[in-house]
Amino acid sequence: MITITPTEERKRSMDDDYLLQVFQKRRPSLNFTVPDFKCDAYYQESLQTLSLSDILQEYHSIILFFYERDFTNSAINDILQVRECYKEFMDKKALPIMISTDTAMVHRGFCSSSIQGGLNTVPEFPLLGDATRLISRHFDVLENETGNARRSVFVIDHHHKIKYSFMPLDSEQPYSMSVILSMVSNITK
Repeated sequence: MITITPTEERKRSMDDDYLLQVFQKRRPSLNFTVPDFKCDAYYQESLQTLSLSDILQEYHSIILFFYERDFTNSAINDILQVRECYKEFMDKKALPIMISTDTAMVHRGFCSSSIQGGLNTVPEFPLLGDATRLISRHFDVLENETGNARRSVFVIDHHHKIKYSFMPLDSEQPYSMSVILSMVSNITK
């Protein structure tokens, strides 16, 4: 299991080091099994620790939307675009999850209405904090020069299998939500 919590941010078990080596050698592809992970999140207006396995007990699938970092126009646009389709995702028992290399605390500030340049709203879905960059490395979306995640999408079914993934070539290109929703529709429990 990949574990990322504030008190353990710099400490990883031997199993996690092994997983990191495996993922660094192999880019996740379709039907690749994603190991369970736990990390801090800003969700339902509070800081929480979420795990992939717990989420997939409730939903048929999850959609991981990696984005560069909070307090950017592209982050605001991506989150608002996902938010527009939230009800459609819920109708399909799919939970959209936004993830960046920011901490959950930064996500909370980003959602605050009192901070200029922020989102000024709390999304209905989790914002995961990947401060150790383990998850971004596992999905091979970490931009080594900046330490930020590259914009990308992974649809993961209840068996922890990647069913669909893509990475927009242009940072301003909106996600093709109709395609993502179509892929989610094809996943059955």
